[in-house]
Order: sequence, then structure tokens, then C-alpha cells
Amino acid sequence: MYQDIENSDYVPLSTIKDFAENNSIEKYRKMTHEIIEQMRKDKVPEDADYEIVHFFSTLKFDNLEKFAVEVNNKFDDEVTIFEPEELTDEQFGEVFFAVDVSIIYDCLDEEAITEDMISLINICNQYEIAYDGWSTGEDSDLSYNDYVKQILTDKE
Repeated sequence: MYQDIENSDYVPLSTIKDFAENNSIEKYRKMTHEIIEQMRKDKVPEDADYEIVHFFSTLKFDNLEKFAVEVNNKFDDEVTIFEPEELTDEQFGEVFFAVDVSIIYDCLDEEAITEDMISLINICNQYEIAYDGWSTGEDSDLSYNDYVKQILTDKE
């Protein structure tokens, strides 16, 4: 599974004052480019189906509901919105709510993935939702999960 593996600017949700700044489109555009470049370097099949799962979190459940409705209205049948979860941030002791949104692509299309990511981030910013990046889903036609796990193990 490919994902943003270094999130050094992680902060507790309660300290975020400006969600547009926190959800930096340029930061995530760069991250998306780097992940896809790594996938291409690893020679993943570009014409395979890919499930991209985007991650979101907030302290306000009602905002998460509004966010989900807005995402559903914008993307309609193109997305799957998973059941929200109540979680506890072990590092900071905050209870928060998280939801994942999945989009299936019929090829590794950086432009389409980036465009959808930007749309999702813009909706996040309306509802004080933190965008937590994305990863390739388990249903993607990737046979490189073991390889990526090895990369993560080597970095530790």
C-alpha cells in the first residue's frame, strides 16, 4: 500500500486554527506527485484499477456529517464514504471523529487523483475537517504491498 509515510507536522486537532493552512493544497499536491512517481519507479501497472482512500478527521461530529453530505453531493456515485469512527489520539489524548472516502480509478491518473484531492480538501476547509492524506486501498491491483512494507521496515 502506498501512502504518505512521513507526517512530521502532525499536531493535535484542537490546536488547528486555520484548516486551509493545515490542509495545504500545495503540500498534498507535492505528496501526491511523490507517491505516484515512486509507484511509477516501482513499475506498478499504470492501466490497473486503483482504489484511493482519503482520510479525514475532526473534533466535531456534526461537521463530519455535513462534510459527508457535501462530498456525496459533489461526487455522487463516484465515491464510497465509509462509516465514521470515534477514535482517541493516544499521543494527545483527544477524542476525535474520522471518516475515509474511497474513489476508484481505472488507471494511475495523477491529474485526476490530484483534482479530486483538491476538491475534497476544499470541502474540508468549509467544515473544519483535517485532511490526513491518502493511500492506495487494499482492493487496488497492486502486488507491491510486501515491497512497500519492506521499505517502511528499512526506514525504522
